Amino acid sequence: MVWNPLDDLSLAVDYYNIELDDEIGLPAMQQLLDEEFRLRQAGATGNTVGKVTRLSNGRIDFIDRTNANVQARKTDGFDFEGQYSFSLGNTGDYRVNVEWTYVNEYEVDFGDGLGFTDPQAFDPENRGTVSLNWALGDFGANLTWNYIDDAEW
Repeated sequence: MVWNPLDDLSLAVDYYNIELDDEIGLPAMQQLLDEEFRLRQAGATGNTVGKVTRLSNGRIDFIDRTNANVQARKTDGFDFEGQYSFSLGNTGDYRVNVEWTYVNEYEVDFGDGLGFTDPQAFDPENRGTVSLNWALGDFGANLTWNYIDDAEW
């Protein structure tokens, strides 16, 4: 939905609902650590269990995090955008742009028998960008602020 209440003002709201099947992607780090934990609980021993290699003191030395088949991924949320342009005579033309994304749901099925799970890491609920653009003749400048929510652990 886009609304232009003024010639120089534009407001937009988009809802998205995406489902992907049979794609290639990186497994979440937490998933690999959880897999190692389950295998160790089941009796696996040694420095390398699953895709996690540990030093003799228990610290992680290496995690084999390569592309893998992802059975399914689904996400939905909203994108918001507002843009306002104005001129201040001899000082130039300005444009303020605000973009915001709210992720309602983001889940992945890695085909490991656990079904859809929220990978949490790298899964911020909110992302935003605010920019101020200035132009005067052959000159211009941009000031941009990016925001990414903390992923919940």
